[in-house]
Amino acid sequence: MTKQVIAVGTSANDGTGDTLRVAFQKTNANFTELYDADGALDTRLSSAESSVTDLADADTMLAGGISANGGAITTLQGTTGTHTTQIAALQSADTALAAADTALAARATALEVARTRVARVTVDQLAIGTAYADVTGLVFSIEANTTYSFDFNVYADTDATTTGIDIAVNGPASPNFVNYLQGRYSTTQFYLETIATVYDLDTASTGVATTPSRVFRCRGIVSNGPNAGNLACRIKREAVGSGPNVRVGSFGSITKLF
Repeated sequence: MTKQVIAVGTSANDGTGDTLRVAFQKTNANFTELYDADGALDTRLSSAESSVTDLADADTMLAGGISANGGAITTLQGTTGTHTTQIAALQSADTALAAADTALAARATALEVARTRVARVTVDQLAIGTAYADVTGLVFSIEANTTYSFDFNVYADTDATTTGIDIAVNGPASPNFVNYLQGRYSTTQFYLETIATVYDLDTASTGVATTPSRVFRCRGIVSNGPNAGNLACRIKREAVGSGPNVRVGSFGSITKLF
């Protein structure tokens, strides 16, 4: 309501001003509006004071009311009134997040371990012969349409320095590609590596392999095609002498890449 002004006339007692009744009606209306406005102001001030109290409580929590122990919320100050429920919910959520974080870390570790597999020879494998044969214990299953890296280290010997040893791998038919290095000895002092792009490549080694045993290494990558199956480390000797003998301590690993 706009302010109501009492008309007082042009001069005293000229009869052009408001009557006493009308004048006091306007006075009452003006005072009523002032009192109503004052009550509304009191309500707003009370609400503002409550907000200030809430802000002060929040400030207390932020200023040092949160204590951590290994990343978990342990105490909260300002836990009065309606804040208790919210703080309890926050603490519960913090506990749940910590548990989820632990579970995710364990899952990530398990997945990483599952990607790489390691195996070893536990019993000597003797007199394998002149045809490639699987090294017992160094055979890994592989999935179709999947790529792997592999590394085999075979500790082997033959009966004489003139009997050479070949090492290779074999796997499921129709790979997308296979590429690996075959290690062998040309003399007692020199170690050679041949690049192979097919399974069971025959290097026709005529190098040395004798007692004590030597390490023959085969390592590379296979991109398997549509056929799941096994990737096996293989070994043989040239067509003289006897052996080869694979010894305990030989080992291999395979890692799933993608």
